[in-house]
This record gives sequence, C-alpha cells and structure tokens, in this order.
Amino acid sequence: MSSEIKRALLMVLLMVVSALAGCTGGEEATEDTSDDTNGDNADTTGNNTADTGNQTGNNDNTTTVVDTDGDGHTDPNDAFPNDSTEWEDSDSDGVGDNADAFPNDPTETADSDSDGVGDNSDACPDTGTGVDVDETGCTAPEAIPLTIGLLSPKTGSLSEVSEGIENAAQLAVDHMNEDQYVYEFSLVVEDSGCSGSMAATAAQSLVDAGVIGIVGAACDEATISAMGVAESAGLPMISYASMAPELSIDGDNFWRVVASTAYEGVAAATWAQLAQITDAAILVKNTTAEATIASAFITTAEDAGVDMCYTSFYDPSTTNFSSDIAAVKSAECDGVILISEMTDGMAILEELNAQEMLGEDGVTLVGHGAIGSSEFIGMFENPGLLNGLYGSRNSAPENTLDANIFINKYTTVFGSQPGEHAAQTYDAATLLMMAAGEAEDPTSGEDVNAALMSVGTDYSGATGVFSFEENGDVPGAMYDFWKFTCEDCAEDGVEGNQITFEVVATWSPYDGIWANCRSSTPQVQIGLLYPATGENSAGSDGYLHGVELASMLINVQQRDICFMVVSEDTQSTADGAAAAAQSLIDQNVVGIVGPGDCDETLAATDIAVANKMTIISYACSSPELTDYDDGSDVQGKGYLWRTTHSDAWPAEAAAEYAMEMNLSSVAIYRTDDAMGQTLSDSLSDALGGSLCADITFTSGTIGNTADALGCDAVVVFADAVDSAMIVDDLNAEGYAGQIIGNGAMDSYEFEYALTSSSDNIAVVKLSESSFSSSLSDAFFTAYGMNYGTLPPAFSAEAADGGLIIALSFIYGYNVGLSAQTNSEYVNWFIPAIADEYAGASGYLTVDPDTGDMPSKGHFEVLMIASGMLELEYTWDPLNGLEAVED
Repeated sequence: MSSEIKRALLMVLLMVVSALAGCTGGEEATEDTSDDTNGDNADTTGNNTADTGNQTGNNDNTTTVVDTDGDGHTDPNDAFPNDSTEWEDSDSDGVGDNADAFPNDPTETADSDSDGVGDNSDACPDTGTGVDVDETGCTAPEAIPLTIGLLSPKTGSLSEVSEGIENAAQLAVDHMNEDQYVYEFSLVVEDSGCSGSMAATAAQSLVDAGVIGIVGAACDEATISAMGVAESAGLPMISYASMAPELSIDGDNFWRVVASTAYEGVAAATWAQLAQITDAAILVKNTTAEATIASAFITTAEDAGVDMCYTSFYDPSTTNFSSDIAAVKSAECDGVILISEMTDGMAILEELNAQEMLGEDGVTLVGHGAIGSSEFIGMFENPGLLNGLYGSRNSAPENTLDANIFINKYTTVFGSQPGEHAAQTYDAATLLMMAAGEAEDPTSGEDVNAALMSVGTDYSGATGVFSFEENGDVPGAMYDFWKFTCEDCAEDGVEGNQITFEVVATWSPYDGIWANCRSSTPQVQIGLLYPATGENSAGSDGYLHGVELASMLINVQQRDICFMVVSEDTQSTADGAAAAAQSLIDQNVVGIVGPGDCDETLAATDIAVANKMTIISYACSSPELTDYDDGSDVQGKGYLWRTTHSDAWPAEAAAEYAMEMNLSSVAIYRTDDAMGQTLSDSLSDALGGSLCADITFTSGTIGNTADALGCDAVVVFADAVDSAMIVDDLNAEGYAGQIIGNGAMDSYEFEYALTSSSDNIAVVKLSESSFSSSLSDAFFTAYGMNYGTLPPAFSAEAADGGLIIALSFIYGYNVGLSAQTNSEYVNWFIPAIADEYAGASGYLTVDPDTGDMPSKGHFEVLMIASGMLELEYTWDPLNGLEAVED
C-alpha cells in the first residue's frame, strides 16, 4: 500500500473519531488542552500553542494551520510546504534531505569561503569566491590549453547547415571544459566550402594554428583533400558527414562517426538474400550516392552466391525503362533490385507491370532508399503495383538517453533544434577531446590519434552507441527492412488505403536482424529442447540460435502471427528431456523442436505422444526413429519427425551399389562404437542379413584387415586419416576386391594421408543437394550477421524444425482451425508443408509414414580413377540407386 493511500485512510479514521467525539462530548468537547484558545474538538493542530487565526467552533477566532503538501508537517514547521517528498531531515541540521547536499552530516551547513565546496569536505577552506577549485575545494591546477579545429561548410552546397555544425562543436567544447579542470579546450573554425581546394587550404590553416586534431569535413571531396594535409601533419581527422567508401582505409589518421554508404549496399543485399533471390537484375540511378550503394550491393550479393543476371546504371534523367525491363525479362531474372528515387522507381514498376512481370508468378522486387516510404503509395494511380515490394532503408537514429541530453542542451543554449550533422559533429569533437585526455602527450596529434580507438569503443553519444573499426569507420547503426502489402490486390484500380507500408525487421551490424511483430498479432510459442548443460552441451547454443532465427524469418515473411521461442534444458539426459518436454507442453507450445541426442529424443517423444504434440528432432540420425512407436493422430500419422538423415542410408546406398556390381560377399570395416554397430546392422539388413566380415577398429589403429581378404568388397566407414590407414593396409595385404568408402575419401586430408593407390575405390557420399536450397544461403548469411559465427552443426536442421512447425500452424490458422480445440492440427499439415520446401538446411520432403526426411538422404556414388572422381550413380531413400547418364 502506498504512503498516500495510508495517509488518506488515516485522515478518514481521524475524521470518524473526531465526529464520534463531537457526538458524545458534552462539556468535555470544549476543553482546550493546548491552551491556544482553540477547543480541542476544533483544534486540528493538537498541542500547537502557536495556533492563531480564525478557526470555527467554541467561538475560536484563530486561523487553521494546514499541511498543504500532506507530508505530515504543518506549514509553519515545514521547510518545504509544497513538496510532499521533503519531510525528512536525517541529520537534524534544519535542511530537508531532498535539499541537503550532506544529509548525514549535521555540521555541513556552510561554505565559508564560497567556493562551492561545503566546509566539512573543503580541504582548502580559505580559497575565496571566484577561485577555480577542484572537488576537494583546493585551487585547481592551471589547465593545459588545447585547440581543436573544425572544417565547416560555411560556403558551398551545405552552407545552410554550417551554423548548426559550428554550434554543436562549440557546445562539445564548453561541456568538456565544464566537466574537467586539466585541459582548457578551444575551437578554431575554417571554411571548407565543400571544395577540395578550399578544404586543403583550410586544413593547412588549422595545422598552422596548432590544433591537436581536426573535426570534418562535411563533403566527400573536401574531406579527401583535407586528409592529405592532416596526414602530413600527423593529425587525426574525424568527419561528421563524409560517407564515401573510398575513405575506409586501414592505418591512416582518418576516422568518421557516420557509416560508409557501402553498408547500405550490404543491407540491401541481405534483404535480397532473405527474399531468396538467386538471379538478380539491378537497376541503379547513376548518381554518386546510388552508384556507391549499388557497387557494395553487387559485391556482397555475389559473395553470397547471388548471380547478377542484368545490370543497368541508368542516367538520372531517364523516364522510359522499356528496354531495361525487356532485357531483364529476356535474362529470366527472378528478382529486380531498385536503387532509385520515387519518380524513377515508379516508372520502373509501371514498366514491369506493362511487360507482365509483376504478380504472384512475377519477379521478386527489392528496393533501397527513398522508395521505402508510405509516401510512395501516393505516386501511383494503381497502388496495387506495390503489393509485395520489399526493401531496405536507413533507420531513424536510436533514441538514447545521451541523444536526448544533447538535444535538450542544444535547444537550451541556442533556442532551436539541432540541424543536420549537428549531433555527429558533437560526437566527433567530443571523441577528439576524450582522446586527448587519454593520450600520452595530449599536444601530440599522433598520440591523440593512437587513443581514438580506445575512446571510440562502445561510445555512447548524441548519435547513439557505436564502436570504431580498424579502418576508422563505424558500421551503420540500423537499417529498416520494409514491405508493401495488400490484403486484396488482385484487381486493377486498387485504392491507396488498401496498401500497407510497414517496417517488418531491423538490421544492425552490431545486433544482426530482428523482426518487428505487429502489436495486434497473437503470440504463438514454439518449444525447443536442447542440452544447455551436461555432456552434450558443446555447440548447443547453435540449436537455440537456429530456431530463434527461423522464427525471425517467419515473422518477417508473414505478419498475422508473432512466433516466440520457448526453450528448456534437457541436461543431456533422457530423464531431463522428458521433464523438459512436459514443461514445454505446460507452457502451451504448439510444437517441439528437438532434442538432438537419440536417447533424449525417444524419452521426450513418449511425453509428446501422450499429449498429442508434434516433436521434430534436429540431430538424431539413429535408424531406430524410423520405426519407433510414436503414436497416431486422427490422420494416422505419428508425432515424431526429424530434419536430418538416417544413419542407415549410407550403408543402404553402399549395399545397393555392391549388389549392382554383383558383389555377393561384402565386409564392413567400421569403428568399434554404437555408430559403427548401427552401420554394420544397416548394411547387413540391406544385404539380406549376412556380412562376409565385420571388422572393428578404434581411431588411430588398424583392425584385423586379413579378415577381409576373401571378400568381394569391403565397405569402409571411417574418417579421412583412418580411411587412409585402412586402404594402405588393404593394399599392403594385396586385397584385390572392391573398396567402397564414405565421403571422407573425397577430401584433401585423405589424399595427403594416403601412401598407396586410391584407384578403383568407389566413394559413397552425401550430395550437396541434401544441404542446399534457395533459403540455405540466406540462413547462412543471417546466422553470421546475428551471432558472428558460421552456423554450427545441426543449427540449420533445428531452424527447419521451427520453420515446419510455424508454417503448419499458419496453414491451419488461415483455414480457421484453433490450436486450443484442434491440438493435433500442426501435426496434420506437416506432410503438406515439408514437400519440396526450401529450408535452412536444404530442400525438405518428409516421408509421412515414417517421419524421416528422404530429401536429406541424396547420395552420390563416385569412382576414383587416376586421382579423379567420376560420378556414376545417385541414391536416395525413395528412388534407390540410379545410374547417371553420360
């Protein structure tokens, strides 16, 4: 209960007691115990004999003494009658705590020498008024004078913002001087004029003035020219506005607090990948800014595997794009990237529509820059053309505390809002002065330059939080990913109010990508079981990150549901997995991803089946899952699925190849562990129940190779180095049969370790098609951007489990099913969703009867001849062994 409520209740209680006293008092009601001529029944101040004025009752002509602020102290005794929080005086010095600089020191009530430091804390109590003192009250040492230079565009194309730039620099200097006594900073301003020649002259003037560093310049041309002067003088230079990528040079004295436009190209390329474009046409307005962004886009996209099927840097005056669009159509591009302004962007979209390249079966459109605005809708007679257009743009600056403090200070001092580049100038000047404070010699430009990296790490200022990179850049703070959508835009003549523009995600080089869910959308929880602790915990964060990233991708692509990830630790045990599965079910998840370990998976499956809950393992490859009793929903399907392959498949592929080659007696050479036993059992089953020999070994050793000498073939399941040792031993023993190896024999490690011939070895290896899809590259890129590493093993498979559950839920949700009344419906739709679906770990096609994922079991059979591999057969669980046509 709050103090105000308690106080109000107490006052009500007193009123009731007072009223009762008035009803029963008789002569006693006129008693005046305080002797203030106020009868007690009318005396609100109790025993306060100083009570005077006009109080009613008992012919009392005294004044009511009130408690204006309700703090329990009547006004004559309240030093702060209008402040309900100020009624404590802890040290009884007559100064309320809220105004007492020394609330626990009754002697600290004076400042005898008026230097701003109270007597009790003043080590030098006789300094006197007007003397600069430090925090101890002693005379501050004489400040070291330091000068910083500013290149301001007083003239030229940015002259209208120069006043704000200069104001911000001076504000930074004033604040730095107020906050410390060691240095006295001053500012020298020169006109750079947005001109190379003027900037060089201005920079030299600053050097001659003895500055320790230069803030500026604004325009790229001016900055590039001034850089040479600053470099020759050994001075650091921090630009507040220059964004040209060519300024990103390692090892020089140049820094900047604005991002290179190259980052905009990276943002655009990232969005193109998330949109799953593989063959992109790029149409670019050929201005300095747009061309720079496009160049960065092309480099980033091509590095990520996107093919550029058509490129056009068109003249800014172009209005007719028919030839460009015809070329895009002819090149059969699946996506068009627009780096344009609104007018030319509109013309391009209308031409795409005229050549019938829009719509559900048309190209994917991704834009960057000015067209990412709701204002773009008003440009069109038929705004429906915008439906499905994706894009990226610079995001608004972060609204941090430091940013707000700067705005308030600027407004207070100058009476107006800070203009363009003002906040960046403030940060640049502040960083330069902070570096001087950290430098070994603050008067040395080289020492100041050396200190900039330190002060510019996790710096929080007027423009947000950032860190310098080695080349002096700061990554762009944030970029918005936006999208135009329409609920019903199939017909021509759609009204503008039917089109929605929204920011669906945000990307930061610091924090990666995160989705922005609509506030009105329902939140749906997907469960994850993973070994956060215990013997299986190594790399487990990858499983969590994979499912988190999957939910983000789904939330970006659709806007009706916001998927959240709820995780539980299996503790790397079967019992822990069962308990964790029950916990997820109790939290009302709509499906469970995981676990990875097979024993954990089986234990969790029993709990899931009992609750009619979908469970998708991302790493258990045991053949036991294929036939495990995982219940049956109303559609006759089990609840257990997986997004990885079965360990039986490589053995089955090897067995089918052996039978195709009429090899009747087949041996296996495998590790002496559970995995090896699984491979042996699977190979034996595939060959009809018998093996010529089952040879086991431990890593780094050789098994009994002689047991294989009488067999037609020997299948070797080992890593690259052990495989080389086994093949060398077989060759040394004069083995004349067929050696069939696994994918480890197609590696440099195998070739390097092998000392004998590899001719006529058949290699059975998983095909790249098992792991690649139109989404897998985007997942790879997004994972690195969000978590700073390559995706760990099985993180993509975990992501696919999350994607399948989310998409199955959406499918049912869109046809009106409820997870509350149709708890099994997520399970019903999995076969329909996982049917050639492009997942994070490859294309996904599930076997609805077993829960296996045959699409993850595409194998190739290659023959080694003269050190070269030639593809002869393919194998998959559905189609078996098939010869490759020449």
